Amino acid sequence: MEDLVPVFDEWKGYGPWDYFGMLISGFAKQKGVNVKEYLLENQIIFEHSTGVFKDNHFSTYYKNQLVLNNVPNQRQVFESKMKEYLDKGVKMLQEKGII
Repeated sequence: MEDLVPVFDEWKGYGPWDYFGMLISGFAKQKGVNVKEYLLENQIIFEHSTGVFKDNHFSTYYKNQLVLNNVPNQRQVFESKMKEYLDKGVKMLQEKGII
């Protein structure tokens, strides 16, 4: 997967790679690369901090297992460099002969 969706060293956390991965794999798919996408049916995903689990201390089951990176303005910095990341990703795909 990292041949198609590389992880750049400056990224801290999962979010940038996930979003970049969706964009660059969609681009590769448009260029004829056989990218498999999966639809999970009957799966439930919820946000515990809103909804019925908010006041039931649900997060105490896993919160101490999380490693959190304190990266100020991570989203803004990432989004401001998105074109740079996509250009770099496309160049890597071309150099590897994937597209």
